[in-house]
Amino acid sequence: MADGAFYTITHSKVQVFLHCKKRFWFQFLSGHQWPPEAMNPPGIVGTGVHEAMRVLCETDDPELGRGALDRYLRMPAHESASEGTDWRRLAFELYEKGAVIHTSLGTPDAQRWAEKTAEFKHPAGGIVVRSKIDRIDRIGEDRWQIIDWKTGRFDQDEVTDAQLDLAHLALRSSLNRLVKREHTVRALAVNLRSPELPRVRELRRDDAADTLRYYTNFAAQMRANTDWTPTPGPFCNYCRWRPQCPEGNRDDHADYLDSFEDDEEEVAD
Repeated sequence: MADGAFYTITHSKVQVFLHCKKRFWFQFLSGHQWPPEAMNPPGIVGTGVHEAMRVLCETDDPELGRGALDRYLRMPAHESASEGTDWRRLAFELYEKGAVIHTSLGTPDAQRWAEKTAEFKHPAGGIVVRSKIDRIDRIGEDRWQIIDWKTGRFDQDEVTDAQLDLAHLALRSSLNRLVKREHTVRALAVNLRSPELPRVRELRRDDAADTLRYYTNFAAQMRANTDWTPTPGPFCNYCRWRPQCPEGNRDDHADYLDSFEDDEEEVAD
């Protein structure tokens, strides 16, 4: 949980804390060995498309991206999205939409980055913020763009905004020699099911400072919390700790949980 004297903040960690305190306890405090992750079809599609978009960004070759996606979906563990399934067709449809966006950007190789993992250490606040940015493009002399690819049916605007704000902070930390104080950042969450309707945030350096202050304060709340009450709900469907959680397996809300089948993706950094 901690990095030396630092308390680690990631998007997924914060979202787990907000969604269910008991899951947070299981995942970050209990010391239990993590159960294996269930490979549900939406998650397989999302991970496969992200991998293909990474290859495309790094190589500028759509065929290599398609090959990466094909190899991922053909893995035995991913049989639910194998040849002839609707999930496989969906994965390639989403990738092709992403490839159109990639081509439209036209960013030179030296001015784009894929799957950039970054962290920002804040000694005064005692935290380290970690984030993974799906794509970074320098789109002008003093202008940058970051993209978070989405593949699920539904997005929550406030959750998406929080993820983009953390990615913005990570960008300014990881590329601090290139991203100057006066540079602006266009942060996009692009759901490849409807890429014509991205979630857009226009961000400046003072916005990153506000994000840092917010998470410094929020980290203090997380560290001080002693209430690990469960919050049964749709995310129980995707919680790897559910077999160990009586509240997550209650019969009286099983129908409610099943009604969300395949509607949500697991929260990821």
